[in-house]
Amino acid sequence: MNIPEVPIAPLELDEEAKEFIISLEGRLGTIEAIGIEGKDVFVLGRPGWVSRNFFEIVYNKDGYDRESSFKSVGVSEIVLPIVLTLGLFQLTPWMSARRHKEKEYREKVENFKAKNLADAEAKLEHIKVYQVDASFLEKQLGKSLEIIELSQAEQFLEAENILNLRAAAYRVGANAITNFQEFETRYTHWFMGTPVKFAEKR
Repeated sequence: MNIPEVPIAPLELDEEAKEFIISLEGRLGTIEAIGIEGKDVFVLGRPGWVSRNFFEIVYNKDGYDRESSFKSVGVSEIVLPIVLTLGLFQLTPWMSARRHKEKEYREKVENFKAKNLADAEAKLEHIKVYQVDASFLEKQLGKSLEIIELSQAEQFLEAENILNLRAAAYRVGANAITNFQEFETRYTHWFMGTPVKFAEKR
């Protein structure tokens, strides 16, 4: 299972948390939010986008995880009480409970995403994006820059938005992004750039 980008996931996850999230392959098909609270890593998701089953899986850094789940109220379950009561619709207690659980779940998803976004924006604020290349930027800034080498298969960083392009740069230790380019087709929109860092003074 791939780890989602910000804001679904936090900007920074340690290797233990990453391994746990990857291990959820087969238990979850879609992750809607990942949150960190103390030693706990919360993963909220569903087996698939169309599934009415919602899961909250919590991994504790002390070495255990717990899982809770519920099923949302379906259209047929709402229509039936309407028919039976001749239009005098009332939620049964179990339907009200499931509605309440879904509301709590949705609120937790949005809270984790908002927290992840705010944290990422604060930590990425210093990473600037430039369309010029590294040599031109060196002259502009009056500082020596080093291009950060990526894997042989990757010559540029690539992301679906500028925030996550900067996040990718942050993770490889960059101070800035050069050669910034934006691409758009009928179905996709993505951004590319070269990560650079300030050269160490000798």
